[in-house]
Amino acid sequence: MAPHAAPDAFTIFLLVLTVVAMLIYSLRPLPLMLVGALAGIGSRARPLQRLRELV
Repeated sequence: MAPHAAPDAFTIFLLVLTVVAMLIYSLRPLPLMLVGALAGIGSRARPLQRLRELV
């Protein structure tokens, strides 16, 4: 499952960071999933590039 769950370096970094946060800080999975989703959306959106295209 690993190649499909983490296809690139950014996703692997998020995966490791999430597992470490869950183990060290005893965080619940749902908030971490939401933060990971927002990080993924933000990394794909490229807001600065879109802003340059508008100007």
